[in-house]
Amino acid sequence: MLKIKVRIERFTDDTFPGWVECRLVDATGVQHLFEEKVPVVTTEKIHAGGAFPSDGVIQCSVISTRYSPDNQELVTIDTNSPWGIESKTGQTRFEVFRDQLLEIDESAGRVTHRVVLQRIRNRMIEYLELASSFDDQRDYQSRAPVHVPNEIINRWEDYVNDPCDPAFTTPTFSDAERVAIAKFHDTWDDVADATPEPLPDLDTLFGTREWKRLRDAAFESLQVFLRRGKLSEAEEEIQDQ
Repeated sequence: MLKIKVRIERFTDDTFPGWVECRLVDATGVQHLFEEKVPVVTTEKIHAGGAFPSDGVIQCSVISTRYSPDNQELVTIDTNSPWGIESKTGQTRFEVFRDQLLEIDESAGRVTHRVVLQRIRNRMIEYLELASSFDDQRDYQSRAPVHVPNEIINRWEDYVNDPCDPAFTTPTFSDAERVAIAKFHDTWDDVADATPEPLPDLDTLFGTREWKRLRDAAFESLQVFLRRGKLSEAEEEIQDQ
């Protein structure tokens, strides 16, 4: 699997699963911008308040190769294959230096279903940490170009659509954690229905009964998850339930 190196410049949209702007510099020094989904360009956890720039990649295919007068190998790539990626100006073909390309063993990048569930569980913990702390919410809002109340309401549903989902099972999720998910989901559902649209700013919400209910419910569920803490992002892990 061939990928071209890019620089992730900034977070552009918190719509799931998150969008970022990436920069590719071709062999002539011309810069090309792309806007893509976070999982398409990196396996790292990137969010609006993160550190930029950072490294990323875009999958591509080779069209042709040639050597420059100074004997540097130049490669014409196409980002339209295999995933239909194009720059902001609609360009898909670029001539780059060979050392800008990465050969990645596709089988080495595969993860098992259990590891995916472990990652989801870790994201739940991170969500509950944010939802359970007004200070963390205020700090996040100061760093992120997003409306944090919207993110707190919407992000939970990215991980939990149905609290009774059979995927939330052992060994990744303990019995107590499944109960905690269902209990928090009930509160989250009530708060989502009770809060106005569009959601007001954080300082207004901090004074409401609903937002305090959400914080307290998140804190209670977080304590259950912290008994085991986060699980591996790369390997299947079995812990005592």
